[in-house]
Amino acid sequence: MIRVLLVAIAMSAVPIGEARADRVRQEAAIATFERGQAQFRQGRYDAAAGLFKEAFETWPDPAYLYNIGYSFEKAQRWPLAVLWYRRFMARYGDSPNTPEVARRLAAAERSREADRAEVMITSEPAGARAELLVGRVDSGEFGDADEAPPSCVTPCLLRVDPGPVAIAVELAARRVERTRSLAARERWDLAVELPGFERRSPDRTPSWVAWGVAGASLALGIGFAVAAQDSFDEGEALAARGPLGDADQRRLAGLRAEVSERSLVADLGFAGALVGAGVGAILWATGEDQVIVVPAEARSWR
Repeated sequence: MIRVLLVAIAMSAVPIGEARADRVRQEAAIATFERGQAQFRQGRYDAAAGLFKEAFETWPDPAYLYNIGYSFEKAQRWPLAVLWYRRFMARYGDSPNTPEVARRLAAAERSREADRAEVMITSEPAGARAELLVGRVDSGEFGDADEAPPSCVTPCLLRVDPGPVAIAVELAARRVERTRSLAARERWDLAVELPGFERRSPDRTPSWVAWGVAGASLALGIGFAVAAQDSFDEGEALAARGPLGDADQRRLAGLRAEVSERSLVADLGFAGALVGAGVGAILWATGEDQVIVVPAEARSWR
């Protein structure tokens, strides 16, 4: 009987101990929260946010999480306000305060977008991957980033939050990093030349071949056009002499056949010249430079 009583007492002590520990944590969180309120009233919003976060980590009350976002809103640190309001919505989306938090989140997102800086990134060669390393939503000492780093393929534009910005540009294992501090709504035109690439002019041989064919076709057309004209002139002179005998009639018919045949060949020559000239021009206009990765051994001999 005594053993059963001891077991019952021991079992009842477990929830009592847990309740006491919870009460201690709640009281500690409240004390930390009140210190945060004091900092907030003095306009020290970053310090207040840090204390509110400490209170939330001690005891996860939605009010503490909301006040972190509200402190950053008051400090006009829009990226962090957005970050913590989003965390509230993700964790306490069914809270009675959700409509108010959603309204503040939307306003903070608009303010953040209006303040963002722009980075116009170009690279030589183009087609490199540009990634934002620093400058994304990063809460630093207040927690980890909630957003994946934005990236794009050059030439491209990235919109970033004001402050320190670091951009990495990479192509074929060649990588360049650039950093700069940007003010609100500032534009940074970032031009990067990646090492280890060689740009070669396009092969113009096909264009020259096409133009050579065009020239030969033009010469052929002119030659046969002149020959056709000579045959025509001779036929006209023969017909102008008056009544023609059988031999002259056969000669005149032959000249007329020559004019027809030579004119046809001349037309084909002129057509070939036009086509060759057009093809050559198209090949020249559409030819692109070749970007070649130069091996390290080849670069060392330069």
